[in-house]
Amino acid sequence: MERHKMLLAVYPFTIEARFVLEHARLSATNREQPVGPEDLLAALAYLGAGKGTRMNEILTGTRVQLGNVQKVLKDRQGQQRKVAAPILVYSALGRACILLAADEAERRDGPGSPIKSEHLLPGLLREEKGIIADLLTELGTSVEALRARAEAIATTGPTST
Repeated sequence: MERHKMLLAVYPFTIEARFVLEHARLSATNREQPVGPEDLLAALAYLGAGKGTRMNEILTGTRVQLGNVQKVLKDRQGQQRKVAAPILVYSALGRACILLAADEAERRDGPGSPIKSEHLLPGLLREEKGIIADLLTELGTSVEALRARAEAIATTGPTST
């Protein structure tokens, strides 16, 4: 079994988290790239565009909005080497983000807990430097600022799963 399929088979995901993964796949397919952290962020921004979601609470008032993320990704698209992207392939960094989200789920909710969309964002924000940090800088925010906002909202209790 391929590594990306193993991630999806090994870790339980909520329906909302699977929705995010599907939108990340679509973003990557549109960019003709493997699913990377930037696609996961775009998918979380897509989820955040919906009212009444945890991601909406976290991302409202930040520059991490769907249109802004899509614009930055489009601007970057010409700078990246195109690769043929099969239906669901995660880059090494994309897989690492999923593993960090699994760790986040276990750390917050206990062993064997399903990965929720709100676990994916802290997984993306664990690294101070890299693709997500650069993307957030282009969007006018930072890993630290978004992490602090996500932590503050996480302590208020869930609004969705």
